[in-house]
Amino acid sequence: MTQPRKTLLTLALAAGGALATTLAPGAAQAAPAVPDSEIGILGTCGDHFHPRVTDGGRVVGEADWNVVCRWTGTEWNVYMEGWVDDLAADGKCVWVRGERFPGDPDTQLAKNCPADGPRTNFTFKFAGQNANGFAYVS
Repeated sequence: MTQPRKTLLTLALAAGGALATTLAPGAAQAAPAVPDSEIGILGTCGDHFHPRVTDGGRVVGEADWNVVCRWTGTEWNVYMEGWVDDLAADGKCVWVRGERFPGDPDTQLAKNCPADGPRTNFTFKFAGQNANGFAYVS
């Protein structure tokens, strides 16, 4: 099976930047549906994301997560808490990957398939106050 073409879209929301008006920091942010892509989003404390994943030009899945920071008394921890849902009965899965930085050895994954199953809930924990979230189909 060939891998879908992947295009990385990184949004620097922690630095106050935005890509298109639909991604401005604030309430639920919907990442644009980019055909056959991996959608990558840098999040920080209080952010909420709801990316849609496409394959062949159609929406095949979606995810939703909050970025929550908690002080332990000695350090900050950041959590990505949410769900991922496969919407297409195409034999593929929809994934969410969380990491602190590219190539992070502590990368965490959640997947959902088949499409007729319930959503998959996840909680990823990292040190610090920022987390990179990626949604994709494979």
